[in-house]
Amino acid sequence: MKKTYLIDSENINDVWVELISILDDKDEILVFYTEKSAHMGYDRIVCLMEMKKGAIKWIKCFEGQNALDFQLVTELGSRLSLEGKKEYVIVSNDTGYDAVVRYWQQRGCKVRRMKGLECESLEDVKPQAEEDCFAGEEKNFGWEEQLLSIFHEDSCQEPEKDFEFLKQLCKTVKISNMSLIHNILEYHLGQETGNTVYRFIKEHPECRGELSAGYSNNKKERERQYLELILERSGLERLEGDRDVILKILNAIPRKNLNSIHTALVKKFGQEQGGNYYAIIRNHVKIIRGL
Repeated sequence: MKKTYLIDSENINDVWVELISILDDKDEILVFYTEKSAHMGYDRIVCLMEMKKGAIKWIKCFEGQNALDFQLVTELGSRLSLEGKKEYVIVSNDTGYDAVVRYWQQRGCKVRRMKGLECESLEDVKPQAEEDCFAGEEKNFGWEEQLLSIFHEDSCQEPEKDFEFLKQLCKTVKISNMSLIHNILEYHLGQETGNTVYRFIKEHPECRGELSAGYSNNKKERERQYLELILERSGLERLEGDRDVILKILNAIPRKNLNSIHTALVKKFGQEQGGNYYAIIRNHVKIIRGL
């Protein structure tokens, strides 16, 4: 059965290129992209250029919140109305597509979602004849071990804890927004370690694919997760519900008015606790608003 793969490149990065190894002649890949989509590595580009099966169509999308997602789903519906007997695979870690998948499955259509890790696993089952584009190139396995070693080599006091913090942190920011990722890593890990970790993430698409697996499309949820992480990392004692109160204060005050944020925190939590909260979040206000 002919298959059409619909790629959410803002979410899945370039791991979808591994699909080339399983394409049949009549299969096709539709790559939905914007300026925010991750750049591709040279090895992936070489594979695309040497592609011998299937076809790839590039679809540039309008930008905006969830704009690519809506355009992908619209294209899916259009194609189903014309070729309903084909199989359609949405390639994304975004669970928001699951409602779309169920909708079409209930109507007897062959639609499913494929995660980034599933694309990466195709690397292990490629026929030898199709691995020519990687010939002579050393493959990287165990990105978690490699990334963890960076924390050890940079003499972090708690490498395992910092590594786990990084994984949770990446769930709050779109991994394709590399400039914001860079700023966050430098701030939390220091300039040297932050830069090293940033370069590793940028150069390893398999790492980016897995780190982005838990990303939430709900901005308020991302803000809550991020604030929870920095409050927990600070070790400051707090009451349940304080996090949501702090977010409410941040959202009620203009972006650059830090004095008003300080005043509101002190008024709500008292001079000592309010001052402590302000000291923790003042350098994160811009980041939180950019999530």
